[in-house]
Amino acid sequence: METKMSFRDFAVVFLIWVPMGVNALRCPAPTLDHGYFLPDKKAYAENEGLFYACDTEFKPDQEEWWAATTCTAGTWSTVPKCIAKDHCISLIIAHGEIQDKRADYVAGDTISISCQEGYHSENPQQVCSDGMWTPHPICKENQCGVTPQILNGKAQERGKVVTYSCSTGYVLVGVATVDCLSDGRWSDPPACEVWRGTEDGGFQKR
Repeated sequence: METKMSFRDFAVVFLIWVPMGVNALRCPAPTLDHGYFLPDKKAYAENEGLFYACDTEFKPDQEEWWAATTCTAGTWSTVPKCIAKDHCISLIIAHGEIQDKRADYVAGDTISISCQEGYHSENPQQVCSDGMWTPHPICKENQCGVTPQILNGKAQERGKVVTYSCSTGYVLVGVATVDCLSDGRWSDPPACEVWRGTEDGGFQKR
């Protein structure tokens, strides 16, 4: 015997399923030692934000004194945490990364920074001092400055690569292209030297 679901049965199932689906996306209030939330509720809706701060002698493990997290698909985008004021947080560095990355660091701890190609750090070694990295970690874009010029030749710059060519009667000696190095210097440019033809059709340096 074929059984058909009535509109009433369907409505009951729908009303039961919808709250379950909505609740599945809600986030329960996270736990936080040495801190407090705003707003402080038992549960938070999907995409709802939550601010938190820390008690005296503590601070959020983010770069702001008031930190934030968001309820996304039933979980928090970041887990709220308070650390001691003299600890250093683990940073996200634009165009670079920290070696030996941890959740937080105590005074005297050191980190090493490696930058992406085309960027460099003037201070690749950092020390945690009084709750701050000294100096503040950063990866800077390589800026090699004025393009090196050569006698009896000309340079054509394309981004961070320079290609050289020589004037008539001169021959290029060395690598025709130079690059902007990771330490902000240009690699060694070539030279243009005078040459004269030989009987076999080659060239001989004057």
